[in-house]
Amino acid sequence: MVSKNNHQFYQQKHAERKQRWGLRKLSVGVASVLLGTTFMLHSNHAVLADTVPTTTPTDATVQTDSNVADHQGSEATLRTTADKEETVATTTNAEEKVVATNTQDTTQDKDKQTNANETTQNTTNVDKKDTEVTSTNNATTATPKTTAKVNPPAAPTAMKAVVNPTSTDPTTSNNEEASTSLPMSNQDIKLDSQPMLTEISNKPTDNWVYKNLKNYADSSTAKVKEILQNHTTNDESGKYYFGGVANYNESYHVIYLLARSNNLNDNNLYVTILHTGLSKNIQEAVVAPGESKKVEYSRTDHAPIFTNYDGTSVSIGLDGIEKGDDIQGMVVGFAYGQDTGISGDPASMGNGFMTTPMPTKMTTTIHYIDQATGDELAVPKSFEGIGYQKYTITGEAPTIDGYTLKKSPETTGYLSPYKVGESYDFRLDKHVVIKQTVIDSQGLVRVTAYYDGEVINNTTRYLGNMNDNDHFSFMSHGKSYTYINQITSTNDGIVYYYAKNGSEDKSEVRVHYIDVTGNKSSLFVPGDGKEVATDKISGKLGENYNYNVNVKLPTDYNLATNQANTVNGTYTINHHDEYVYVVKNTSATKDDANKAIDDALAKKIDEINKSNLTDEEKAKLTTDANAAANNAKANINKATTNDAVNTAKENGVGTINNVKVPDTSA
Repeated sequence: MVSKNNHQFYQQKHAERKQRWGLRKLSVGVASVLLGTTFMLHSNHAVLADTVPTTTPTDATVQTDSNVADHQGSEATLRTTADKEETVATTTNAEEKVVATNTQDTTQDKDKQTNANETTQNTTNVDKKDTEVTSTNNATTATPKTTAKVNPPAAPTAMKAVVNPTSTDPTTSNNEEASTSLPMSNQDIKLDSQPMLTEISNKPTDNWVYKNLKNYADSSTAKVKEILQNHTTNDESGKYYFGGVANYNESYHVIYLLARSNNLNDNNLYVTILHTGLSKNIQEAVVAPGESKKVEYSRTDHAPIFTNYDGTSVSIGLDGIEKGDDIQGMVVGFAYGQDTGISGDPASMGNGFMTTPMPTKMTTTIHYIDQATGDELAVPKSFEGIGYQKYTITGEAPTIDGYTLKKSPETTGYLSPYKVGESYDFRLDKHVVIKQTVIDSQGLVRVTAYYDGEVINNTTRYLGNMNDNDHFSFMSHGKSYTYINQITSTNDGIVYYYAKNGSEDKSEVRVHYIDVTGNKSSLFVPGDGKEVATDKISGKLGENYNYNVNVKLPTDYNLATNQANTVNGTYTINHHDEYVYVVKNTSATKDDANKAIDDALAKKIDEINKSNLTDEEKAKLTTDANAAANNAKANINKATTNDAVNTAKENGVGTINNVKVPDTSA
């Protein structure tokens, strides 16, 4: 087995299969590749029911001459090293391989901490000192909702996060007194104010611009650096550059720079196009949220179309290039706050469409956790920034009486825009979108594929982050697709773990029973239902647990479809929650259904008796109503599932109500 970071291996592997789609991950995101077709990055937004904005040319675009592009490219195959213990259902090359998933860790009860006073994230020149962000410890302020939205396609609404009812999280508004008794942390986070400029300044010839140009590499790289410096200021007049693309479909390659305003309330997309010939001509365009803009320039057959999805993600499409076309397109060189490492001709082939997140304001939190229970031991520290911004933790973790620090996070990383319990989507091309619902803080997700807003059958899966369970393949409209899970962390993923002195090997797991009665899915996430009971088991780190679900089932509940009778796993320092999905048992549901029929019948007979009909007419209607009730009860008693019981009840009540009593009052 090769390493997940062996980019060369994956480039060679996929270069031989031009029609296959594939996604490869960075530490904070993923690139999606259709070899011989289309390149694309993650689109961070919730699925809604509107349509893609219509592509329309505009006269407002500033245009100058261009010397147009070259033909280079690279095989875009990005992966991360994030591994998970969860085993999940996955399919490869459209052949499903189902594996039981028993370890689902959630920390959504820890998503309520943020700063009382808003901290300001500034973008500055690379020569200036990075902004150091500090926060207060008023942990009762609600964290801003980070679920992003976008117009296409139609799909179910985002899942609700389930707050852990057994948590002793002291930072919620219901535990203000407890929070004052916890130790305080003096740690801070320093944010990289302009990562693209930092990258190019630190690597003059080993950066994404230089490596994606066959001609004028030195002068074009210098021009990009100049553009970044000219637009980078401390105030809201500056821009934050988050995406960089090289278009190979021209004699001299063209560079697309994507930026947002330093003012995070301004959701316009700011586009700068650099023509890399001798003239170094520049075009600029502004694309408002919900709009598309086609930017024409000379000597190109496939003008770029820039789309702004409500200020949360953007796409670039090359006009006239479709999936499967054997033609050179784009290579994404900078995304998710860092150089992707992608360059070279193979990756450009057919890549006529890509999407990438547009960074949005968000909050991330450092937690100090009891490794045995998952409880907070110090007041969490929250910081504001934007998604995928690089951070560095400064200062030492707090000393906690009676505890020893056992495990620390990396001191550098990228702010994750993902939140446990929320849904996001990932666009594979102009038609296919993968809806992702985050299950736990390590990136376990439930995914479903949509084509133009309609669910693609048999595409719902649980996916983790290991090589053998992080992807699945499927067919739609005659084309093959492969999706790879690119969510590797959440905004509550910065955690210090402590062990209580004398209890270093202890661990607990909370078992949550979630009522999903009436839910049509066979694969569930905590937000699909309401918690009706909890239990707790304890053991030693490294030991296996085997929890008998049937013994502890809540009264009047059965296991939901495809749920196992036991919960299996291993006690670890970061896994403290298991979820069991249940439905109201058939007998209890039948009693409720029969009562509903009796109530409907009694109401109908009372209506008949109060009418001015003759006794003969009343007897006829009463007989009809009783017949409808008896038929409904027979169907209810024959039903073997809750859904069938509820359907029989609804049909029975409807039939009784259809026994019409003529109005003779006139």
